[in-house]
Amino acid sequence: MERSKRYSTGSEEWFEYYYLQWDIEWLKGNLFNKLKEASQLKLPLYDTEADTHRIQNIIIPETCVIVVEGVFLQREEWRGLYDYIAYLDCPQNTRLLRESELTQMNMEKMRNRYWKAEDYYLQTVLPTKQAHLVLNN
Repeated sequence: MERSKRYSTGSEEWFEYYYLQWDIEWLKGNLFNKLKEASQLKLPLYDTEADTHRIQNIIIPETCVIVVEGVFLQREEWRGLYDYIAYLDCPQNTRLLRESELTQMNMEKMRNRYWKAEDYYLQTVLPTKQAHLVLNN
């Protein structure tokens, strides 16, 4: 989503990240629901610098394995759309070390936006209990 739809909306930062970062229903209908049947997908590709999207045509081979990676993928709206879920359980301090130096220095944003959203996800979705496989990292 464009920055104006996910930052400074009047909602708490964690809420913006968890609920407004992606168009949850659009992704459900135009990506997750179509993955098993479509031969191609038209998906928006986000340009960070321009804060715009352009449509990218993705060809899906007839025989393939599709791995969807990202945060909050087991949210209620999407959970039933996967054949198999592997969850990587990684401590917060380990994940922080994988961030850029600039991101690591912005601890206020980490605490108020990312970690609060992650805590909400862990407490409400219970991804380690829902996944077929949990990998500890």
